[in-house]
Amino acid sequence: MIPSFFKKDNYITGLLVGLILPFAFYGVVWLIDMLLFSLFYVHLTRQTHYLYLLSAAINVVPIRYYLVNIKAEKSGIGVLVITGIYILSYFFMFYQA
Repeated sequence: MIPSFFKKDNYITGLLVGLILPFAFYGVVWLIDMLLFSLFYVHLTRQTHYLYLLSAAINVVPIRYYLVNIKAEKSGIGVLVITGIYILSYFFMFYQA
Protein backbone atom coordinates (compact mmCIF):
# COMPACT_ATOMS: atom_id res chain seq x y z
CA MET A 1 0.00 0.00 0.00
CA ILE A 2 2.63 2.55 1.05
CA PRO A 3 5.45 3.11 -1.48
CA SER A 4 8.87 1.84 -0.47
CA PHE A 5 10.27 5.40 -0.47
CA PHE A 6 8.31 6.16 2.70
CA LYS A 7 9.57 3.03 4.44
CA LYS A 8 13.24 4.00 4.19
CA ASP A 9 15.00 4.83 7.44
CA ASN A 10 17.21 7.81 6.66
CA TYR A 11 17.22 11.48 7.51
CA ILE A 12 16.64 12.66 3.93
CA THR A 13 13.31 10.82 3.72
CA GLY A 14 12.16 12.40 6.97
CA LEU A 15 13.28 15.84 5.90
CA LEU A 16 11.48 15.58 2.55
CA VAL A 17 8.26 14.30 4.10
CA GLY A 18 8.47 16.99 6.78
CA LEU A 19 8.89 19.71 4.16
CA ILE A 20 6.36 18.61 1.56
CA LEU A 21 3.45 17.53 3.75
CA PRO A 22 2.79 20.88 5.52
CA PHE A 23 2.89 22.79 2.24
CA ALA A 24 0.42 20.39 0.63
CA PHE A 25 -1.82 20.50 3.70
CA TYR A 26 -1.62 24.31 3.72
CA GLY A 27 -2.96 24.32 0.17
CA VAL A 28 -5.88 22.11 1.16
CA VAL A 29 -6.66 24.17 4.27
CA TRP A 30 -6.41 27.41 2.29
CA LEU A 31 -8.85 26.08 -0.31
CA ILE A 32 -11.27 25.05 2.45
CA ASP A 33 -10.92 28.52 3.98
CA MET A 34 -11.66 30.19 0.66
CA LEU A 35 -14.64 27.90 0.09
CA LEU A 36 -16.05 28.71 3.53
CA PHE A 37 -15.59 32.40 2.90
CA SER A 38 -17.25 32.30 -0.50
CA LEU A 39 -20.23 30.30 0.78
CA PHE A 40 -20.79 31.59 4.32
CA TYR A 41 -18.56 34.70 4.62
CA VAL A 42 -16.61 33.18 7.52
CA HIS A 43 -12.96 32.17 7.72
CA LEU A 44 -11.58 28.96 9.18
CA THR A 45 -9.36 30.94 11.58
CA ARG A 46 -9.43 34.48 12.93
CA GLN A 47 -6.20 35.48 11.23
CA THR A 48 -4.85 34.00 8.03
CA HIS A 49 -1.36 33.33 9.41
CA TYR A 50 -2.88 30.76 11.79
CA LEU A 51 -3.21 28.52 8.74
CA TYR A 52 0.59 28.19 8.67
CA LEU A 53 0.62 26.94 12.23
CA LEU A 54 -2.33 24.64 11.57
CA SER A 55 -0.54 23.13 8.59
CA ALA A 56 2.41 22.18 10.82
CA ALA A 57 0.08 19.98 12.87
CA ILE A 58 -0.21 17.46 10.02
CA ASN A 59 3.38 16.38 10.69
CA VAL A 60 2.19 14.56 13.80
CA VAL A 61 0.92 11.77 11.53
CA PRO A 62 4.29 10.91 9.88
CA ILE A 63 6.12 11.37 13.19
CA ARG A 64 3.88 8.76 14.77
CA TYR A 65 4.11 6.54 11.70
CA TYR A 66 7.91 6.57 11.63
CA LEU A 67 8.60 6.43 15.35
CA VAL A 68 5.86 4.07 16.55
CA ASN A 69 4.58 1.98 13.66
CA ILE A 70 7.68 1.08 11.64
CA LYS A 71 10.41 1.99 14.17
CA ALA A 72 12.32 4.16 11.69
CA GLU A 73 13.99 6.54 14.11
CA LYS A 74 16.10 8.44 11.58
CA SER A 75 13.13 9.33 9.39
CA GLY A 76 11.03 10.24 12.42
CA ILE A 77 13.73 12.52 13.76
CA GLY A 78 14.03 14.16 10.32
CA VAL A 79 10.32 14.98 10.32
CA LEU A 80 10.54 16.18 13.93
CA VAL A 81 13.46 18.51 13.16
CA ILE A 82 11.70 20.07 10.18
CA THR A 83 8.53 20.51 12.24
CA GLY A 84 10.49 22.28 14.96
CA ILE A 85 12.15 24.56 12.43
CA TYR A 86 8.78 25.25 10.80
CA ILE A 87 7.16 26.22 14.12
CA LEU A 88 10.13 28.33 15.25
CA SER A 89 10.19 30.18 11.93
CA TYR A 90 6.45 30.83 12.28
CA PHE A 91 6.95 32.50 15.65
CA PHE A 92 9.93 34.51 14.41
CA MET A 93 7.96 35.73 11.39
CA PHE A 94 4.68 36.65 13.08
CA TYR A 95 5.47 37.38 16.73
CA GLN A 96 8.40 39.76 16.74
CA ALA A 97 8.49 42.21 19.66
